[in-house]
Parts: sequence; structure tokens; C-alpha cells
Amino acid sequence: MAAIIFAAAARLIAENANVLMDRTPAEAREAAEHAIADLGADIELSRLRLRESAGRYFADVVVTVPPGQAVVEGHQAADLIEAAVEDALPGSDVVVHVEPRRRGLGLRDRILAIALAEPLVMEAHDITIFERGAFVGEKSIKGESVSVSLHLKFPADLDLRTAHEIAERVEQAIHSRPGVADVQTHLEPLERTLIAGPSEERADLMATREIERLVCERTGAQPRRVRILSTDTGRVLFLTVAVGAGGSLTDAHRLAGELEEELRQRIDGIADVVVHTEP
Repeated sequence: MAAIIFAAAARLIAENANVLMDRTPAEAREAAEHAIADLGADIELSRLRLRESAGRYFADVVVTVPPGQAVVEGHQAADLIEAAVEDALPGSDVVVHVEPRRRGLGLRDRILAIALAEPLVMEAHDITIFERGAFVGEKSIKGESVSVSLHLKFPADLDLRTAHEIAERVEQAIHSRPGVADVQTHLEPLERTLIAGPSEERADLMATREIERLVCERTGAQPRRVRILSTDTGRVLFLTVAVGAGGSLTDAHRLAGELEEELRQRIDGIADVVVHTEP
């Protein structure tokens, strides 16, 4: 009788110890980890806590994503992780915490992460890395050091002194990265909302004809869309042009920049030009 009681007790302990200790089968953990890994390299698993209760799995997941991802993209990543774990472990309750990645970043992503770590930096863009090779004899040692430039956008009502102090901190943090020789920042105010007022039909019609003529000269075709908005800072031109379907994005961007500059010079009162290129 004692042996039977001992065997039953041992069996109950073996069956329930994992539940009491919040342990989960190794197969379940591996299934969850593989499901998250299959989502791609942009989502990196940092921590996974998995426990089982009443036949259900409860997962606490911490992942890191590239620092340049927007909140919406981070939320989408969390949704993908929840769905992946639930597919691997049906009936699971999944909580996902998304963090910006701090390791394994390229220099551009690290520069962006440093800039956006400052609460008053609203945007960081036009990050350019200039490679400066050191010369030994007549041979250049590629990647010996780099120069970095970037644009920082701040709230429009921020004073210059504060913006400058923040920019200096960003420059120093980037400069401390290995191989960075110097850093140059350009400070900009964040664009405010503009009020579009009533248009001047005659002036806009004349401007539209000139725009169509210039675009036709440069591309060989009429623009697909021309729209002019009147604001208190001047007229803003929205322009859609077609380019060769086999062309590169770089060529299309160069054409858009040249059109913007030419239209500003040729048409009076143009404050800004936004060119959309499409095949």
C-alpha cells in the first residue's frame, strides 16, 4: 500500500511540477522562437517568457526592430508576432513589447537612432556618409574614416540656442563612433500647417501652361497632374510627371530636382514644388 501511495505521489509531482514552476515544454518554446524568426531579419527576438496554465500558453515577448521604423510599423510587427505565436501555439495569450535595436546596426541606422533619441528632434533626414580613404603611397585604404552630414528638424517655436545645444550632443555622440572623423548638422524648423486660400484662376492658368511647356521640353510628354495651391508663403505646386519605366529611381529623383529648381526660377511666386515621378 505504501508503495502504491508513493508511486501515485511521484506521478502527480512529475505531472504538475512544471505547471507549478511555470515551466513549459521545450517543444513549445522552440515552436514560438521559430515562428518569430520566420518573420524576417527586421524583427529580432530579445526575450521570450512562456508559461502554461489550464491548457493555454501565456507568452511575454520582447523584440527589437530597426530604430528608423515608425510607430505604425512597430505596431504591425507586434501584430505579426502575436499571429505567428498563436499559429504555432493555438489558444495562446501573447503580449509583445517592441524596442529599438541597439546592436548589430549599420552606421546609418546608428546615426538615426542617436538623433531620434533626443526628444526635441522631430525628424532626422538626408543622412549622408562620405567615405574618406587614407593614402599609403599611391593606394587608397578604403573606409579609413568617414564624414557624416544630416538634417535635424525641431519644433518651429524652439529657440536657436536650445536647438544648437541638442545638435552638438548629437554630433558628439556620432563623432564618438569608430571611424567617424567629423559630423555636420543642418538645423531646420518643423513645417507648420499652411492654410490654402482661394486661387487666382487667371494667374494659375498662365502658370499651368508654362509648367506644361517646361515639363514637355524635359520629358517629351505633358504632365499627368498639375495643381497649384495658394498659401500665405506663396504658391505651392503639386506636379506628377511620367518617366521611362525602365529608368532608375536615382534618375527619376534627379529629374524631379531639376524640374523643381527650373520651375522656381521661371514662375513667379512659387514657394515650393513637390514633384511626383511615376512610370
